[in-house]
Amino acid sequence: MSNPTARGAQVEQTIAAFCNELAANSTLCVAYSGGVDSAVLLHALARHRPNIVLRAHHVHHGLSPNADRWAVHCQSTCDALGIALTVTRVAIDRNAPQGIEAAARVARYAALTRDAAHDNALIVTAHHARDQAETVLLQLLRGSGPAGLAAMALRSEKLLRPLLFVSKSHLDAYAAAHSIQAIHDESNDDPHFSRNRLRLDVWPALQTAFPSAESSLARAALLQAEANELAEAMALHDETVCGVADRTLLALAPWRDLSSARRRNLLRFWLANNSSPALAFDRLIEWEKQLLSHADSQNIVLRPARAPATVRVYRGVMHWVPDVLSEPSAASLQPIQWRGENRVAFGSGELNFQSQSNDAAGDEGNRATQRIRAPKPSERWLIRTRNDGDRIALSPKSGRVSFKNVMQHAGVSPWLREHWPVLTCNGVLAAIAGVCVAHDFVETDGQYGLLPLWKPQ
Repeated sequence: MSNPTARGAQVEQTIAAFCNELAANSTLCVAYSGGVDSAVLLHALARHRPNIVLRAHHVHHGLSPNADRWAVHCQSTCDALGIALTVTRVAIDRNAPQGIEAAARVARYAALTRDAAHDNALIVTAHHARDQAETVLLQLLRGSGPAGLAAMALRSEKLLRPLLFVSKSHLDAYAAAHSIQAIHDESNDDPHFSRNRLRLDVWPALQTAFPSAESSLARAALLQAEANELAEAMALHDETVCGVADRTLLALAPWRDLSSARRRNLLRFWLANNSSPALAFDRLIEWEKQLLSHADSQNIVLRPARAPATVRVYRGVMHWVPDVLSEPSAASLQPIQWRGENRVAFGSGELNFQSQSNDAAGDEGNRATQRIRAPKPSERWLIRTRNDGDRIALSPKSGRVSFKNVMQHAGVSPWLREHWPVLTCNGVLAAIAGVCVAHDFVETDGQYGLLPLWKPQ
């Protein structure tokens, strides 16, 4: 049998190289569970304290009857090493929809992130090559694409995994060589969790049949990360072609000219940018079919799962529409009296009145830049949303034009019209914010008028 000290040397070499690459006096916060892997990481980093500021953080999940004993063990180990330890207790919902394992992970990283923010510390975890290999297999079994198969990154913002390409056997050898004492979490033996089933039932047979499985799968994750990076670069390029005013919009005509793979790639990218959970592949195919329809007048409404928004198509443009804009709240859209304030919170946004010279007054081709005159003391001005039958007199010749026709001409999408603020003076429609001003209320005396602008959040 090989010498544990010799086999554990890879851990020492990896951590030494890692510390040498850090900026001088970097503060590291080790995610310390008390298990073998994090104990090895903490011990190895402690040997390089002249170059770094080192501390540890233990998250007490309260899920095991042994949790208190584990916290005591972690404190004792850190005391022996002369390392400061923070213990955070978190409450885990045992009935969380995503599963108790995922809920614990979210709570753990939230606690670590909050703690690290206090001194701008880098969070360091003990993930190793076998963890990476297991993650690749689990993602593959879930049908993930390159983003999922890329598994864990060596560095992600302020989260570092210096041992990610070190074999689990080398960590165990380091622990044996240095007589490191560690706790055993009994939940790691529970076959209810998919990772445990993989680790306990599948991995031993896989490694017997394919001894290099750990390193090969970890390398595959690197290749998938490269593939994902290329896919994102392509999506960024395609987004510049299909983008409109901002990243909540996507023009469908140029999108339809892309190949099917690029269409779906851009859809994934666009949804991710709007904080939408990823679509299952069959759902993505169905979305593509619907969006390929050339009937741009067709009312297409798509809802991503678990997202507080819908995707809607209007005039050939795909819009990301938060539910707050699809389902207006009566309470938030009550009329507000306006007395000339420059800023008024209204509905899901804010109405701003910009004071500028009204050079464009009377220019019917540029109604959106027309300024309204300031309110007179005898007038009662209100800010409200549309009423049935609202009409506005844009000029003495055109007569009164319906709110719907004005908004259609301005290209305002139907779901925004229900939220859009209008201004009335003594019950007469005086302006539609940022769209037009009624003829009788345009500032025409060469003085500074007020340009009402509204943008939903």
